[in-house]
Amino acid sequence: MSRILVYEFICGGALADQPLPESLAAEGWAMLSSVVEDFSRLGGMEVWTTLDSRIKKTLPAKVKKFSPKGERKALKALAMECDCVLVIAPETRGILLEREAWLRDSSARWIGCASAAIDITTDKLRLGNHLSANGVPALTGRPLQSEIIERLEFPMVIKPRDGAGSENTFLVHSEKEFRTVLSLLHPEEGQFIYQSFCPGQPASVAFMCGPEGMTALPPCSQNLSGDGRFKYLGGRVPLEKKLSERATCLASQAVGAVDGLLGFVGVDLLLGDESEEDRVVEVNPRLTSSYVGLRQAVDVNLAEQLLARVAGLPGSVVLPARRNIEFLADGGWM
Repeated sequence: MSRILVYEFICGGALADQPLPESLAAEGWAMLSSVVEDFSRLGGMEVWTTLDSRIKKTLPAKVKKFSPKGERKALKALAMECDCVLVIAPETRGILLEREAWLRDSSARWIGCASAAIDITTDKLRLGNHLSANGVPALTGRPLQSEIIERLEFPMVIKPRDGAGSENTFLVHSEKEFRTVLSLLHPEEGQFIYQSFCPGQPASVAFMCGPEGMTALPPCSQNLSGDGRFKYLGGRVPLEKKLSERATCLASQAVGAVDGLLGFVGVDLLLGDESEEDRVVEVNPRLTSSYVGLRQAVDVNLAEQLLARVAGLPGSVVLPARRNIEFLADGGWM
């Protein structure tokens, strides 16, 4: 029997000595419970995972315990007893990249992106410039410095250079708002960038990438908060046909421009009134919240498909949506 370790950073126990962020924990649980359930349905597969003791829910998996101070040692030990490992963690502050390094020499197959791909996609400034230089329409930005205020054009978006989940992201319309946002940012939170505001329909396309190519999943529309913070609230799948074709085409270009993307990869986009206005926002080198809706929209087990792609087995270029699904970030339905 094969064994897989599925580790989700927020719910998995890494924050057991800190307050548990409610909204992030809800999103993390939605992803963790969905993918664990899918792996548990595979014949001959045993699933291991870890859980914060404050989460009073059950999973179809063997739950392992560890203390936050012993996270590295515990994960390495657990991975050594498994055939493969899937880590769901934010890119912020190098969290995902660090855990890839911890498990790089493990005997378990890493179901995820190479370190170089995580590194470049984590850096929103570097990624935008890289995609643009390779002919992929993408949002580009500049480092945020308080002294450049005289040269700014509004509206703009301020975001962390290595952020995830729209944390500390602000839509800014004026110099007054700019100064207010600056007062809310703290140097210990890392570097920030600013980008011109680009209107359009927020969308995402997820891929399952492997050495023999990639499979595109049905594009999703994204529902973001209207308060200028762009908080992810959920989505709907599939998009209207023409928008789906545009989204898949552009997202495929972005994935093709980054070496080392493997496993589940999500591409966030803005789709304009015309295809010439479409832009890549970011590339997520990990499982994303859209998984909870996509798994309901297709007629295959996505966990099984993911393992097949990573193992180098050929698969469909595109997986079509068989039903319309509207989902929430916490895994609920509308």
